[in-house]
Amino acid sequence: MGARNMMGAGNMMRRLLVLAVLMLAGAACFAPKPRVVHEELKPPAEKGGAWELAVTVANDGPGEGETEVTSRLHDPRGAVVAQEQREIDLRPHETVTVTLEMRPSAPGPYRSTTDVQSPPM
Repeated sequence: MGARNMMGAGNMMRRLLVLAVLMLAGAACFAPKPRVVHEELKPPAEKGGAWELAVTVANDGPGEGETEVTSRLHDPRGAVVAQEQREIDLRPHETVTVTLEMRPSAPGPYRSTTDVQSPPM
């Protein structure tokens, strides 16, 4: 292969690399930007029932797509005693409430924490 052909191949590879980087950057710009707005934890209505955690998630961006909601119940010492995950679809600037049921082995009391991630891992 001549030197001129090798230089042409190098230029083509650089162009493809730049195009790939621009496509990835563009995709990231249009993904949702989720944020937990509110959490409300309700104890079981009856003995042995599930704890209900209502999580309100807002999409602060113009993008849309799947978002992973991961909530945990912690005992008074901070140990995680239950965890639930759910994937939700968010539209631009949409706010959604999802209810998760958790069944820890002991009666409580508990506190909740929730993380949101988009796109899901």
